[in-house]
Amino acid sequence: MNPHCIRRTESGYDKLNTVANVLTTFSKNNATYVVRDVYFDLGLDWMWTTICREGYRDCQILSPRQWEGILLSNSSEELFECVKDIQEGKYFND
Repeated sequence: MNPHCIRRTESGYDKLNTVANVLTTFSKNNATYVVRDVYFDLGLDWMWTTICREGYRDCQILSPRQWEGILLSNSSEELFECVKDIQEGKYFND
């Protein structure tokens, strides 16, 4: 298994799923965000578990830094800061 893919039973998956659910709940455009295993980059041959915007070409919305921040968060406050960082990021288009 690829080391950047997270099993559904791992706590990192729960954190990603929580962030995806919060983003979906507060989406201004009724977008749905889901956790998926996708290719990190078309030129690379490895996958990672990340958050995608469903239906919009299943576009990945996290940078590696944001992904790491979510996985390393130790409290709901830190996770909320990650959500704010994603929503204020220049690549997030909701």
